[in-house]
Amino acid sequence: MHRFLFAPSSIFSDEKRGDGDDDDNLGKGKDTDTDEEVLLVVAAEKRGPKKAFVLSPPLTTTTKESGGGAQSWIRTLFFVAAFLCFVLFYEETLAVRKTLRAQLTTFGGGGRGAASVAEDRRRSRRSAAVPGRDSPSSFLGANISSPHVSSASLRRHFVSGEDRDGFFFRFFEKNFQDVEKFANEKLSRERMRAAVRRDSRKLALYALRRNTNNPSAFEWVRLEGQTQWWSTNDFHEFMRDKVTEIGQKYLPDDFKEMWFLINCFDEPLMMGECPKQQQLSNLHGVIQKRTSPFSFIGDGVVVWSMAKVDGCHDDFLFPFPDYFGHFKNYIRQDGERKKGGASSILNATERSSWEQFQLRKDPSWDERSNDIKFRGSSTGSSTPETNLRNRVIKDLINEPGFDVGFTEFIQGFPQAHHLAKPRMGDGDFGKNKVLLDIDGNSHSFNRQLVIARAGSAMLRVNVFDDWFSRGLEDGEFSFTVNPENVLAEARAFRDDKLLGGKEGELEDVRQSAMALQDLAQWLDESVGVRYMGEMIKRYVKAMTLVD
Repeated sequence: MHRFLFAPSSIFSDEKRGDGDDDDNLGKGKDTDTDEEVLLVVAAEKRGPKKAFVLSPPLTTTTKESGGGAQSWIRTLFFVAAFLCFVLFYEETLAVRKTLRAQLTTFGGGGRGAASVAEDRRRSRRSAAVPGRDSPSSFLGANISSPHVSSASLRRHFVSGEDRDGFFFRFFEKNFQDVEKFANEKLSRERMRAAVRRDSRKLALYALRRNTNNPSAFEWVRLEGQTQWWSTNDFHEFMRDKVTEIGQKYLPDDFKEMWFLINCFDEPLMMGECPKQQQLSNLHGVIQKRTSPFSFIGDGVVVWSMAKVDGCHDDFLFPFPDYFGHFKNYIRQDGERKKGGASSILNATERSSWEQFQLRKDPSWDERSNDIKFRGSSTGSSTPETNLRNRVIKDLINEPGFDVGFTEFIQGFPQAHHLAKPRMGDGDFGKNKVLLDIDGNSHSFNRQLVIARAGSAMLRVNVFDDWFSRGLEDGEFSFTVNPENVLAEARAFRDDKLLGGKEGELEDVRQSAMALQDLAQWLDESVGVRYMGEMIKRYVKAMTLVD
């Protein structure tokens, strides 16, 4: 059962919004309920040793003369066997713990690893109707199967350039699984229209259709709802331009039509189980129980949005607006510059090995400041206690090694001049080794791309994720700070990694920055086409459109 939340429009400004980062040239236009899993491991530890030691005594026949020696020999064998069982069980338990730590996410740790498919089953009632979903394509059929995905480091997998298909599916795996867990869902035309009519400012209803006059062509058609909205205009233009390419490559021969409910606002609408909703609400003001005439409960509606909270929302993710400007204004232009002999962004696809990647070095890296920097507006919540940026800035503004502050107070947030700092100019982002990414109204979409293009490492304090950030695993392309424990974890990153408290950690930060920069170059138009094609293929296979 899902609650579809339609927040009062008065919460946010009517102006063009984004994540509120226009002040620093950014806006140009993570939780699963882990307690049960951990308890299961503890319970297994408690039961395991007992099973290891409860062995049936060997059946032997001895004479009086040999009985004592034989029994002593049997006892020795018994204890040796028990010890070996204990060692094997302990090793297995460590492996299970390691696997769970890699899979479980905490608040804001969307990049720390994918939530397990088993956890998805437990959280969603729909999963009960989809047995054996151990692989992304189990219910979709062989035509939707993904290539083998390497288990190596995601960073190493990417920069080696040896398996681009495998990397693509691994990077977007969580997004694809979101759709797959909705197998055999019925989409109601009537309820989708009703949802749009209840909030036509936030929602738009679109149809993807095969052209009746030219079956090899496809159309992306608005049916009703929002006509023009800054955050989705580029997405719809992209879909109209690429819909035939997507349809021809990814849709079955008998496809006729499918409907899409598009959320034009930053904030997700499809509330799932969200067992820690109150705890999350204390971290970020947007995640809270809202009652309005537009809220309703029921099936038959699925929403496509630009951001979500893992373990809390069931929205399907489509690319945020800044992605389209990224591949048009940076990747294409950089390609043109490269033809003339100069390039500001290195193309990872041209590098042939992990070893070459490790040897590469940005000449400016050693001269960059060690201060971890953030500038941005007060977007996110008008209440200081639930404004994530406010809490992070208050924690770090007087902390050595951090340079953080607000550049503007907006959306009803009270003036706090003691937290204000000057804006960053266009060239300032490349002057620091590490830059902070902190959620605004939802995920701060463009900031991660700006940090990547600057060649800086990214330290994330996020509750929300988007289609791209969910693949930025912790320690691979970025580093994360739990928003519940900002000061302690930010200090640990500064001392252990950035300032060289632990051997080799600064080099790890440098390599993460380079890999993130290369990843931004990889994120061209073809990645967006393939991503939407794979998402729509799964959506069409999983959903049935009914009257």
